[in-house]
Amino acid sequence: MAHNTQWYLNDYVINDYFELIKKRDPSIYCFDTFFFENYKNFGYSRVKSWTKNINIFSKRKLFFPINIKRRNIPPHWILVVVDINHNQITGYDSLKKSNLVAYRDDVLKYLEEEHLGKLGESLPIDNWEKVQGENPYQENGIDCGVYVCIFAEYISRDVAFNFDQDFMAGFRKLMAYELCTKQLINI
Repeated sequence: MAHNTQWYLNDYVINDYFELIKKRDPSIYCFDTFFFENYKNFGYSRVKSWTKNINIFSKRKLFFPINIKRRNIPPHWILVVVDINHNQITGYDSLKKSNLVAYRDDVLKYLEEEHLGKLGESLPIDNWEKVQGENPYQENGIDCGVYVCIFAEYISRDVAFNFDQDFMAGFRKLMAYELCTKQLINI
């Protein structure tokens, strides 16, 4: 099945949307979509300055939008959420096909390095729980970026997911409006 790439959300749209979430709720820190790839490819030394003016451990939640790129498969967005208050790392995948265990492990490794690098002490990783998120699933090959943004929006408000594939066209319009007005709408 061929996919029309004009419907994919790119890094810039997702980054701008996550900035709106961060703006509405300063207790949340949203990582840039380029962060994880830089961390995976070049290590902690490449990304340690990305948070030089922020203590991420003072936040309530951390959002890592991750673009999975594999050979011969279209790119796919997933979301890893760190709940600092509950020592929990949760992965959300709208296709239910990704190995979220590996991504959650990578995020925990980053947290260990960041904690040691910025706070000078080891992160007690034995106290952390890695969870597979329960979320709605997409029924096409183009909406993963929308799902990631909406997952983050709902999680940031501590609201249960109450949507499915039928909502995606409306969410795309809502997101376009929110990005143009630079403000999230409380729905």
